Parts: sequence; C-alpha cells; structure tokens
Amino acid sequence: MKITEKDLIASLKQGDIRGVYFFYGPEAFLTSAYTEKVVNKLLGEYRDDMNYIPLSYDTPLDIILDSIESMSLFSENKAVVLKDYSPDRLSEEELDLFIKGLAEIPSDTVVIFSITSSKVDYSGKAKANSKALLKALTGDKNSIVCKFDTMFASDIGRLIEKKAKKRGCYISSEDAKYIAECTLCNMSVSSAETDKLCDYVGKGNITRDIIDRLIIKQTDIKVYELANAINRRNNKAAFLILDELFSQRADPLAVIASLNYAYLDLYYAFLALSRNISSSQVAKDFNYAANRKFVIENSMKSVRGLSRDFISKCIKTLSDADITLKTTPANKIIMVEKTVAQLLEYNKAK
Repeated sequence: MKITEKDLIASLKQGDIRGVYFFYGPEAFLTSAYTEKVVNKLLGEYRDDMNYIPLSYDTPLDIILDSIESMSLFSENKAVVLKDYSPDRLSEEELDLFIKGLAEIPSDTVVIFSITSSKVDYSGKAKANSKALLKALTGDKNSIVCKFDTMFASDIGRLIEKKAKKRGCYISSEDAKYIAECTLCNMSVSSAETDKLCDYVGKGNITRDIIDRLIIKQTDIKVYELANAINRRNNKAAFLILDELFSQRADPLAVIASLNYAYLDLYYAFLALSRNISSSQVAKDFNYAANRKFVIENSMKSVRGLSRDFISKCIKTLSDADITLKTTPANKIIMVEKTVAQLLEYNKAK
C-alpha cells in the first residue's frame, strides 16, 4: 500500500505496524530517519542487537529469507533492515520466491527496505525486477510504500524551526530558510548545522550574525557570495571569501566551475528580465531541480545593474581559466586569485 509521509506519521503514532516498509526517494535523510523510527517503535531506542538484523545490498537471497523466517529471541518483535537492496540480480524464480516470502512474513517480524543510495533506482528508470517488487509491495495491504520527495528550502526551514524550538532556541522563518539554502537543501547537513547552532546558543535566539559566523556553507553557496562581492566591486570581501574557501580546502577547479555556473545563472536571469520571463519559467527551461529554484530567483535579484557585456566577459574568462587549470602545472590557487582579480577589473572598468 502506497501512502504519504503524513499518513506514515499518523500510522506510527497509532501503533499501526505493518509487516513490510519500503522507504525510498531523493530525500535520503528522511528515508534513514523513518527507518530508525520504525525500528525504535518495534524494539525500543535502547534495543539489543539480537533482534535487529541489518543486511547489506549484496546479501544472498537465502540469507535474507532465513533472517525473515527465523524466530525473534527474547522479544516480541524482530526487525530486518535491507539497506539499498536491489532485486535486479535475482532470477525470475528467485524474485517470485522473494515476493512470496514477503507476503507470508511472520507476525513477529518487520522488514524495512531503506533505499538511500542514488545508485539504486526504483523510479521511472527502474529495471524489471525492481518495478515488479515495488508493484507487489504497493498492492499488499500488509506493506507500506512511502516515497520521500525532494524538499524545498521553506519546508526544511520549518523543520529547522521545530528542531530549534525543541532545544529551547528561537530562529525566525527567514533565517531558518536561509540555513536550508546555505546547505543547498541537504537535510542531513541542515540538521547537523542546526544542532551546532543550538549547542552554541544554549537557550535563546539564533541570529543571522551567529549563523554566518558558525555554519559551514556549501562551496556553491560561498561561490555565489563571491560572485556577489565581485558584482558589488567589493575587492576585500571577494578575497576574504576566497581565503575562507581555500582554508576549508576547497578544490580550485570546483571554485572556478561553481563561479562559472554562478555567472551562467546571472546570464539566464539577465535574459529573462529583458524579455519579462518569470523565474519559474527559467527554472523549467533550464531544468533546475525543484528545490534549487531559489538560485535563479536570487540571480534575478542580483543581476540588476549588471551589463550583458560584463557577464559575458566573466563567463569567457572563467571558461578559459577552467581549461588552463586542467592543462598546466601552475599553482592553482594563485591562478584562481588572478582570475577573480580579472573579474573585479572588468566590473571596475564598466
């Protein structure tokens, strides 16, 4: 049976435990979190390991079936967790045997498929066996299938607010969303950074200043800040950001690549504004991920006051720098610094 995350939460609160859970989708953090919730519901937070059976993706079918059919020891329940399991290596007969075993699961056993790897595909491109397994579980009343789709910055922001509140801290909706954007909507990173901020504050307000001083922003976000500093002709801020990136051991090639993407985003935004095209349409036309639409929205704000000639020069210079970095043995950090200085000169001259 396929259900939503909201229905899953209600089901677990009511203690309605099914024999099989299949968790998958692009939001791997939620897959892991709900896997843990189901296991804790069954065995308790301080469980013994005898009735918790984690199996890897390459576990042979006979061992999986034995683990499912064996009796629980000194406990009413047993949890078998199949991490990143794909049935595509099974023969047709083995797959039928597996599906039959899941349909006849013992009453004291719960099997949890926890799919967190992007290499294991149960989406539209899934192979025949994966599709067959998912279809069988979706049609089984004793099974729960739940897909965790990509979350937007505003959704993650609300979770950050709730987490901070539980820790006795306060953070505004705007700043919570800012954390989500700084971590590129990666829930695992957002959660860890929120914990760090709460540990620092103790009890009280988490301000934007504290956020900027403490969280480790993803390279792409720092590079967008670098582009903004260049566009504002702020030499000092630009080189301080560059120093921070390299102190965090950012790859010079990754910095140039991300800076190039930043200016491509600005170019798309410039063209969109000149033709009165919305940010949503730009995101659709250039295949931006749903939870990264904020990138083009921010670019449409940042591009005002910049010329097409300036943006084009920056893209050409960054493209040349990328080729040079890949083909010469020169000091790569110095080369990136020279490139940033060149971009600042372009802006100064315009």
